[in-house]
Amino acid sequence: MMVVSVVIALIGIGIAYLFYVKNPALPKMLAERWKGLYKLVFNKYYVDELYEILFINSLKKFGTGLWKGFDEFVIDGMVNGIAYFFGWLSSVMRRVQTGWFRIMPFRWSLAG
Repeated sequence: MMVVSVVIALIGIGIAYLFYVKNPALPKMLAERWKGLYKLVFNKYYVDELYEILFINSLKKFGTGLWKGFDEFVIDGMVNGIAYFFGWLSSVMRRVQTGWFRIMPFRWSLAG
């Protein structure tokens, strides 16, 4: 296996030497001749775009769903619900307690 990998590396070095030292016009000519293959390889087989569609965008949508569904509905709903409850409770208590306070006379007695 080591010999195979060295041979493949030497072939790559030979092709690079042929393309960029011996005949620099050859890469452009091949790119024009096989446009579809060149575009596919140039864009790295569209792995980055596929990764963005499958993982990044779906995780963004999941995060937005958590934000809108859980944070706004559950967390903010609890906070606003507690505030509404105490506002309602204070309006009920406001009717019971008028603010008038009268001290009733109280007599201390040591006799039981």
